[in-house]
Amino acid sequence: MDRELLTARLTGKRLIAAPSQTYLLDFELDVPFEFLPGQFVSVVFDSEYPEGHPKAGQPRQETRAYSLADAPRGNQVQLCLNCVGDFSRKLCALNIDTTIHFHGPHGTFTRREGQQPSLYFGAEAGIVPIRSIFREAVPANSTLMQTAATRDDLLFRDEFGTAPDVRYLPLVAPGDDFIAAQVRKLLTEHTEIQTAYLCGLNAAIGPVRELLKSLGWERKQIVFERYD
Repeated sequence: MDRELLTARLTGKRLIAAPSQTYLLDFELDVPFEFLPGQFVSVVFDSEYPEGHPKAGQPRQETRAYSLADAPRGNQVQLCLNCVGDFSRKLCALNIDTTIHFHGPHGTFTRREGQQPSLYFGAEAGIVPIRSIFREAVPANSTLMQTAATRDDLLFRDEFGTAPDVRYLPLVAPGDDFIAAQVRKLLTEHTEIQTAYLCGLNAAIGPVRELLKSLGWERKQIVFERYD
């Protein structure tokens, strides 16, 4: 099914985490773009099939999904991505005033009403849609657990660390067992937490999901989005 493509012009680009080569890209559209915080868009590039492919030289469209990094801002959108892989490197290398095409919004990793307080768990770039949710309105009485390989890769840590009414727990280079122990400890001390939002690679969020299920949590209590 063909999707309507929107055009966005790059207006700003900055490196926010050198270890992971993470960039924050600002775009402007000619029309307002509405979405729910936590959703993503699919960026589309025109290219050709590479040599060695049966369709070598023929045109094709490449598509990759990227989480929206800010709350809705009229005709402004913001993407946050690691400069890894050919597609992302191409996007990171764009010059100011260059245009891209994308479709969306997509995704169901959005805040459910009436489910507070909650645990938000973002692993590496999985923190991006959570930041979008927090940028619209910081959920009251929330706990945010963020994991990354280095302190510099704790994206937006200054924003989260000063957010009002948020228990912020940054974890650097944690192992699965350590994370599970921290989540278990948190839920033991704060039994009022009955909803969890998990985002990141499956290797990072899978063990947390399994822990929550082992504690008797129901499926509707766990909102998650996998990046693989």
